[in-house]
Amino acid sequence: MKRILWALTLATLLLALVGCGAGNIYGAWQAQAMDGLVFEFEKDGGFSVRQPDDPGNVLRGSYTLVGEAGIEILLEGGEERFSGTYAIASGELVLILSGERQYFSRYRG
Repeated sequence: MKRILWALTLATLLLALVGCGAGNIYGAWQAQAMDGLVFEFEKDGGFSVRQPDDPGNVLRGSYTLVGEAGIEILLEGGEERFSGTYAIASGELVLILSGERQYFSRYRG
């Protein structure tokens, strides 16, 4: 019985660390570096990046979630594509794209 409880606890923790599915990534996230850029993931697969103080200057594209924790981002025009992984835990988003780790918190602007 203890082994089953331990396995369930571990499985729950692992699900929390990988974002527990795609739904948690939706919404706006502000980078803790990169000049505070705001990344927004829409439910329909739309993606945008903007400066928080310049809402008119927006870079658009699309994203696709792959498996449990994979993500692909394609910028408008199709010239730039980024692949990597993501995880959401304790209210933070961690994106690892092209080998670089970036940390985000929910945007409250």
